[in-house]
Amino acid sequence: MGRKCNTYLDRNVNIESFVKSIQRNLQNDDYKIELTKFSRDSFGTNLGYMIRLEKNSKFRKIIGAREKFEITIEGNPNYLDICVEMEDRGKNILSTTLTSVPVGVMTLGLGTMAAVSANLYSQKRWKNSIWNLINDNIDLNSSA
Repeated sequence: MGRKCNTYLDRNVNIESFVKSIQRNLQNDDYKIELTKFSRDSFGTNLGYMIRLEKNSKFRKIIGAREKFEITIEGNPNYLDICVEMEDRGKNILSTTLTSVPVGVMTLGLGTMAAVSANLYSQKRWKNSIWNLINDNIDLNSSA
């Protein structure tokens, strides 16, 4: 997926409420969450948050579906930059396809192949759902 960013202008977003609602939604999806707050200037007018998330079970490791990503939120209520960056799962998918699928077909059967296909589909679905979550919470936490 790489990195994708959006800028939200003139929305008067309550940034702390926005971050808390994003964090709450992702905790409900069983992500391990690490939240860091920072300031980009000495006056503290441009706040920033970095939310690091990870889903990493044994099954996810086997099929190459580990989910690690960061959401960076920077700016002020009327000029907010949000970036989402996901670990490049292409390497995981490629190595999984080259190793787990042949081994899986011999040992576990077609279930492993189905899991790899599901991983590819879930990555596309995830891209859409995280931005839907962000946009919905921008709307909920803005007064413009």
